[in-house]
Amino acid sequence: MNEHKRIENGAIVETLHQLPERITLNTGQTITSFNTLPPDVLKSLGYLPVIRDPINHETHTLQSTPEITADAVIYHAIPRDINALKSMANDQINQTSGETRARFIPQGQMQDQEYLLAQKHAEQYKAAGYPADAIPASIDASMGASGNTAQQEADAILTEAAKLETLLTVIRKIRMTANATINAVQDDNEQIITLRDTALAELNAL
Repeated sequence: MNEHKRIENGAIVETLHQLPERITLNTGQTITSFNTLPPDVLKSLGYLPVIRDPINHETHTLQSTPEITADAVIYHAIPRDINALKSMANDQINQTSGETRARFIPQGQMQDQEYLLAQKHAEQYKAAGYPADAIPASIDASMGASGNTAQQEADAILTEAAKLETLLTVIRKIRMTANATINAVQDDNEQIITLRDTALAELNAL
């Protein structure tokens, strides 16, 4: 694997199909034995190796716009069949949506019910005016760990519930918008990959 690309500000500015023995950089510096430099030195100069996925040429093609990582320029194989590509992209978005939810929501049905019960009790307790002689069990159970008063604990539960509701709404919007937009693409495989990558980046940024 001798092909390298020079990256500046996240963009490809030069392609070397073979590493030359001698090269003059855009700074004017000339380097000899360039083709023997270690990968880390090449990377420090902005030259990243090119990786092309092995592909089945009958069913796949290489993405023309590569993914640029910190270590390599990667051309991914994508299905030629647009429906197969749509299905793959949507599956990846749906899976990442689930993984994003799991970063913020307790896993397991019983834990889900526990948090929903605490939210319900907090709403009822607040509506009743935070009576000191009628603290719900789910609020009382967490007061010791948090050190809050009953009112503080109820308000904290409701604040977290509101944040979670907003987060879930954002995740749902990203997922459903991306799925619908991908499904509407007619004949542009590259656009599907771009839409998928954009949605995945938005989800991972949450």
